[in-house]
Amino acid sequence: MLKAIKGGLIINGKGEAPIPDGLILVDGNRIQAVGSRDSLSIPRDAEVVDLGTATLLPGLIDTHVHLVMNAKEDCVTSLAHKSAVESVVEAAANARLALRGGVTTVRDCADVFGVTLTLKRAIDEGHLDGPRILACGLPITTTAGHLHYMGISADSTEEVLKAVRTVVAMGVDWVKVCATGGGLTPDSNVSRAQYSAETLTALVQDAHRLGRKVAAHAHGTEGIMNCAIAGTDSIEHCSWMGEEDGHRYDADAVDLIRKKGLYVSHTITGPRTGSPEELEELLESEYGERFALLRRTMEEGVRMVISSDAGVPDTRFEDFGGGLVIAVKCCGFSPMGAIIAATSRAAEMLGMADRIGSLEPGKSADILAVDGDPLQDIYAIRRIAGVFKDGRRFV
Repeated sequence: MLKAIKGGLIINGKGEAPIPDGLILVDGNRIQAVGSRDSLSIPRDAEVVDLGTATLLPGLIDTHVHLVMNAKEDCVTSLAHKSAVESVVEAAANARLALRGGVTTVRDCADVFGVTLTLKRAIDEGHLDGPRILACGLPITTTAGHLHYMGISADSTEEVLKAVRTVVAMGVDWVKVCATGGGLTPDSNVSRAQYSAETLTALVQDAHRLGRKVAAHAHGTEGIMNCAIAGTDSIEHCSWMGEEDGHRYDADAVDLIRKKGLYVSHTITGPRTGSPEELEELLESEYGERFALLRRTMEEGVRMVISSDAGVPDTRFEDFGGGLVIAVKCCGFSPMGAIIAATSRAAEMLGMADRIGSLEPGKSADILAVDGDPLQDIYAIRRIAGVFKDGRRFV
C-alpha cells in the first residue's frame, strides 16, 4: 500500500539541511522517496496523510530501557513478586507507551526470565504493538553485584565466558555486563569496578566471536577505564564517579574511548519535561557536574547517543523527548545534535544504520511528526502529532 505523508519541515536525522514543505512517499514498510511537495509527484493510488505543518523526523531510538520495570520507587522489589507472564504483560504495556512517545526502536538493557526476547518476537510477528526491540536479556554481573537479582552472577573469567555463551544461546541481540555497581543495587558500590580490564577484554572478545556487541553499565571512573581498555561497544551512563566522593574525569580514558570508536550512551533519567524549574533544580544538583563532564567528553570527540534508562524510578517510557530537551538545555547538545544522537547515531551504534535512524529511500518507514520546529524550539520534540513505524500509523 502506497502512502504519501505530507508535512512541513523534514529533518532527515543526519544533519543535512531541512527540507521545507515536506513529502515522504512510503511503499509498504519502506520509504520510497523524500523531498519537497514541489519535487515529488503523489501516485494516484496512494493514501494521502496530510499532517499540515508538522515537522517530520525519523522515529526516535532509545538505546537504554528496562521494559520489565515499572518506573516506580518499587521498580526493583516488585520484580520479585511477578511471574514471567505478569512481567511480559507489564513489558508489553511499557513498549506501547514508548511507541506513543515517538520511540520506534529500543535496546532493552536487562530483563528477567528472558521476557524481552518473547516480547520482541510477538512485536516482530505483529501480535502486539510496540517499538522494535534489541534485547540484552539477562545482565552479567558479579555475586552481590549490580542487578544480581535479575542477572547471571559470574565472578571468574571462566564464569563470565560461560555467561556470555548462555545469553547468546538464549538469543540476545547484545550482551550486557555491569562493569561497576549501580544505584538500584545499593550495596554494590556504584563507584568501584566489578571486573578487571582483563576479564572484560575476554568477555568482549568472546561476545564478538559470537557476533554480539557489548553494552557495559559503568558509573565509576575506575570501571569506565576498564571498559575503554576492553573495548566495550557502548559505555552506559559514563557518570565519571570518583572512587571516594564526587566525580573524577579521566582524560586518558576519554582518549581511549575516542581512538577505539566506542560509544557513550548518555542516560538522562527522571520525569524530564524541561520546565525552567526542573532545569534549575538539575543544574544545582549533582547532575550539574555530571552533565558538565559529559559535555566535556562530547567536546573531546567521543561519539555520544542519548538514552533514558526508562523503567527506573520516575523515568517513564513515553517521556523520551524530554531527555532531548534536557540534553540541549543542560548538556551542551545543539537541537540538531540531540536529534542526531537519538536517531542516526543511535542506529549506527546499534549496527542498524542501513535500516533505521534517518529518512532516506530504502529505510524503514519510521517517522515522528511533531507540532513545531524542534531546531528552533527543542520543546517541540514533545508535541507529538503522529508516530509511524514500518509505515503504519500508531499515534
